[in-house]
Amino acid sequence: TLIRPLKPQRNALQQVFVDTFEALKNVSFRWILIGFLIVSMPVGVGSALTFYMNTFFWQISAQSTMMILLAYTVSVSIGYFFAPLIGRYLEKRFLLIVGALGWAIFAIAPVCLHYSGLFPLPGSVEVVYGLGVCQVMAGLLVSQVGVTVSSMLADVADEQELSSNKRQEGVFFGTYVFVLKTTSGVGGALAGMALDIISWPVGEHIKTFADV
Repeated sequence: TLIRPLKPQRNALQQVFVDTFEALKNVSFRWILIGFLIVSMPVGVGSALTFYMNTFFWQISAQSTMMILLAYTVSVSIGYFFAPLIGRYLEKRFLLIVGALGWAIFAIAPVCLHYSGLFPLPGSVEVVYGLGVCQVMAGLLVSQVGVTVSSMLADVADEQELSSNKRQEGVFFGTYVFVLKTTSGVGGALAGMALDIISWPVGEHIKTFADV
């Protein structure tokens, strides 16, 4: 027999907002969301501009772009696999900071090194290898952010139970996923707005660096 709740719940939609605002009262949860927003927004922008950067800036083929994205995906999976082992020896906050900063460094390193004259020339085979290495390192590091945030949310749920005598894992993880999807979409929108601001040429004839 299920135990009857002490207080009857409101209608479903209203209860969602009530639970969400109650969860946002938790200071630890608010800081996790703020930090994740700061990290995930640039990730969304970078993901949306990957095709443009690889095609028109680095001047590499679609096949090379696919291989680089595949390397990134595999590295993220490897990072997820080793994250629990790494978490046994390093503090979660340290892992979160290192993962976020490491991703940012390897995400912008190719462009910075290019303008410093220290990166392979666009269109060369070497630039594909260079981009691949940076994407692998970025994937290994950004995966630590995802795992660490999920682990922190579990700790926040325990903290919430101690302070309010309520388990709200569903609210915490649901809000986290909502923010993840929202920032990804907003990042794509910002990337599109940036292309409009610089009057990026459009049309079926825009296919390579030479067409820009």
